[in-house]
Amino acid sequence: MTAAAEQRSRAAGFSQRRRLRSGLVSIGVLSTLLGGLLLAVPGLGAVGHRVTHADWGWLTLGAGLELASCVGYVLAFQGIFNEVPARFAALVATAEQAFGAVVPVGGAGGIAAGAWLLSRAGLPLGAIAERSAVLFLLTSATNVVTLVLAGAGLAIGVLPGPRDLLLSAVPAGAGLAVLILFVGLARFASGGLGAGSTLRSGALRATARASVTTARVIRRPGWRLAVGALTYLFCDVAVLWLAIHALGYEVPAAPLVLAYLIGYLANAIPIPGGVGVLDGGLAGALLLYHVPASAALGGVLLYHALALWIPAFSGTVGFIAAQRQIDSSGIRSTLAHATGGPGPATSMNDDGSGRGAAHASGRTR
Repeated sequence: MTAAAEQRSRAAGFSQRRRLRSGLVSIGVLSTLLGGLLLAVPGLGAVGHRVTHADWGWLTLGAGLELASCVGYVLAFQGIFNEVPARFAALVATAEQAFGAVVPVGGAGGIAAGAWLLSRAGLPLGAIAERSAVLFLLTSATNVVTLVLAGAGLAIGVLPGPRDLLLSAVPAGAGLAVLILFVGLARFASGGLGAGSTLRSGALRATARASVTTARVIRRPGWRLAVGALTYLFCDVAVLWLAIHALGYEVPAAPLVLAYLIGYLANAIPIPGGVGVLDGGLAGALLLYHVPASAALGGVLLYHALALWIPAFSGTVGFIAAQRQIDSSGIRSTLAHATGGPGPATSMNDDGSGRGAAHASGRTR
């Protein structure tokens, strides 16, 4: 790496550290304000009473499942970036989760932080972009398939819950439309991407190529990807169920899953940690599925505390450790050997694994 490139990398690192530190401070302040609001507003007294009388044994189990969800993301990340040494990949994946949790740009903050760590370690930028897109699409596809199955099961009466087509068939139909779009993009890419030079056409080609690769990976995911993607989603959903259960209320599985996936759309609003907006989105969705207001809001607040702070703390440690490993070990030479040296991006096998650049020459994704 040249002196100028090293200087730019260090400046980017300073910016990333500042963003993480600012995000942690922001969510601390916002969480404190939200807790004060809960205690100060008379109408929220029932929620505060439920929270203070929660069964902490169930919440302890929830904390363990939140850690398992974080491990699930690590496994999925290792399955995609499998030429990266496993320990370093785990550190980058946990760092991504910290940034994704606290930086107010949705999941993009985590992807950017992970990309910076991987590029500083020597992985080609093209490979990072391709793999990150595939990992995002893969985890999103898991969510959408789950949405379709839960909504359809509730609509036809196979799964218990409210018999309301607006709350079951409509979410399932929306998810199905997204899946059809995904397949359509993959077919479009297979049939030829065209040669447009506009930003829009370039973005469409990149998305289509990532869709093709993701569809191929889904057919042969490997155990890390399969177990990781499912664990990442369903352990986190289970944390929400346990948080509500700790307050003494039972929510059937299908309505809980649908409320979770719909409520998380609120996280697109750029607020540090989603404090307030995610709580409102999840609680509002649970209310739609007939969960009592005090149980819905109380359960969401307990869930969000676990889902926010556990990845934030563990990921901060991972971010610091990843930087130290880059500075003090031969991670750059290891990655250069695994990818065939610096230069063109590595491509992907059908199972998501990487090919060295020497083996990927001439192949277009």
